[in-house]
Amino acid sequence: MSLSGRVARAQEGMTRMSERHAPVAEEMVEPRSLMVAGEEIPLTEREGERIRAALVRYLRRALDGDVEDREMLLRDTENAPILLSGGRLRVGVWLLEQTAGQIVMRNRLPATARSIVAYVASMRRDDADWSVSEITKTRSSLG
Repeated sequence: MSLSGRVARAQEGMTRMSERHAPVAEEMVEPRSLMVAGEEIPLTEREGERIRAALVRYLRRALDGDVEDREMLLRDTENAPILLSGGRLRVGVWLLEQTAGQIVMRNRLPATARSIVAYVASMRRDDADWSVSEITKTRSSLG
């Protein structure tokens, strides 16, 4: 059998195996909401668009020295796609997180051999509108 025939047969077998072992739809459902001041906020594409608008608004208004790498962040955020997957909401590379009641959007850059750099946007939601109170740059040393 030729190499292409063996590859096709292997792919066919992998497809059948993944179909047999695919999780049931109910197992794949994860919470797709966020608790904000006692209110449950569904994580939808529209909510992601509001969060993206808040990030862009903040970055446009910030002075050059207020947010490190402001131009890069603005360029990467303005047309970023809204992604909903596995119960998580992303705006491009920004990931929505909630820890101890604080809501942030985290943009983690690829790790280097020496450190991990991330931008953290502190978020607030008033009524149906999102705002950013600050964006900070964090750096964690790896050794």
